Amino acid sequence: VKMISRLNPWDGSTTKILWSHDGQTIQKVDFDGSNYQILLLQSGIPNDVEVLVNPIDSNLNQDYNINYVTSEKVYFIEDQHKIYESDVNGSFVNLLYETTDYIDKLYLDEVNQDLYWVQGPSQLLIFAIKKSNLTSINPTHVTVSPIVDGYVSQLWYSDLDGLVYWSVTGQNGTSRLYNNLNSSPNIIVQPTGTNQLTSFCVVPSSGAIYYHMNNTIFKLNDPSFSISLPSGTGTIEDMQYDSNTNSLIIGSTNYGWRIKYIDLVSNTVNDIIGEDDGAGSPYEINNHL
Repeated sequence: VKMISRLNPWDGSTTKILWSHDGQTIQKVDFDGSNYQILLLQSGIPNDVEVLVNPIDSNLNQDYNINYVTSEKVYFIEDQHKIYESDVNGSFVNLLYETTDYIDKLYLDEVNQDLYWVQGPSQLLIFAIKKSNLTSINPTHVTVSPIVDGYVSQLWYSDLDGLVYWSVTGQNGTSRLYNNLNSSPNIIVQPTGTNQLTSFCVVPSSGAIYYHMNNTIFKLNDPSFSISLPSGTGTIEDMQYDSNTNSLIIGSTNYGWRIKYIDLVSNTVNDIIGEDDGAGSPYEINNHL
């Protein structure tokens, strides 16, 4: 799941949430659980999804006659080898990038309009972090995640410090949170014992980092902050901060799937949408609409 909770650009008050789902769809819902919609049904599984509000005017997709000033763009990975572009209505799909390598974990820097992803020669060796500006897809190398630590489970870029952040989950139960300070992997959080960091997010306006470990939400460098999640929440697949509601939006799986929000004022956990059917998993959530 990558939950992408984004502000509605038309009224400035409603948070809309997009996520990629393992039923070969990209789906959308309002923060209050209303206006649920399937945007795209793909032949392959969409692994990650990102949304760009008010894109720059580029030469991409002129055949589709898209207004790049007012039209929101959706970017997603399909079948681990391709990056596609669409719009929030699913009215077109355009292939932007294809490689024989495996790719995963999109992140979109809206300020600079750069797209970040992780790429490698096999499913077990997806370790090189790359980026490209959306005006012209030309991947460049950013940094390398230590292979020995496992696979990259989440990827972020912070405009405040210009650093890339990523979490790594190992097959032996280890996990770490990194950034690329001094152009090399720099460990920020290293859980001990059986503790495992499974998801995190960066608050764009402040740089604050929240992360999930052992069914609890923590805040980096704030030992007084912790929120315990209800039993049965399951695996946290993704987490996003939503400035419109001052909340954390999480996607979880546990014999079904749920998208929830954590109110950072009341510290309460609330459902938005989900199914207890034992099937389906939201891969990545986005909240920039």
